[in-house]
Amino acid sequence: MVWVHQLPTGNSHIEYARSGDGLTWSSPVRVDDGAVAASVGHPSISAVAGTLWVTWDDTRNGNRDIFASWSSDGTIWGDGFPNNNDLRVDDTNRNAVTTDDATEQGSPVLRTGGYGVSVAWEDFRSAANWDVYFAPVDTSPLVITEVQDEPATQARVEIFNYARTAFSLSGVALLTPT
Repeated sequence: MVWVHQLPTGNSHIEYARSGDGLTWSSPVRVDDGAVAASVGHPSISAVAGTLWVTWDDTRNGNRDIFASWSSDGTIWGDGFPNNNDLRVDDTNRNAVTTDDATEQGSPVLRTGGYGVSVAWEDFRSAANWDVYFAPVDTSPLVITEVQDEPATQARVEIFNYARTAFSLSGVALLTPT
């Protein structure tokens, strides 16, 4: 479960907790790693290939933008450090149109599935109407789905490619512990 934790200062953070039975819950952990005072909102959670994903809107850049983070264990999110490097989902500060840099984006909805992680959100960059925008979240395109090591003559590793373009394994070595 994810929610907005409102602080007495007026700032807020995204937090996560899990339960196996709906009665007892893990201690809350912070998901976002914004290093500046900000207001966050509208968290959405989903999972794919054993990884939890959360998206939310956030004012750390002075206007509301869309961010995401991930966790393989529900305890460590992103790179595990509060260093302001959550994944930025919307493109308003990275595209060629400078007039949309200070516009509002909000209410993200995250979905996962066979093509990875995707987010849709409300966007006011047109300054006339709220529109719906959509973007895939850049994740690792390869996931090991099965490892068979016995019998040795039939050993194999199955890799699923989430990317929509070819991914070369040239020069890649699979190492096993000795």
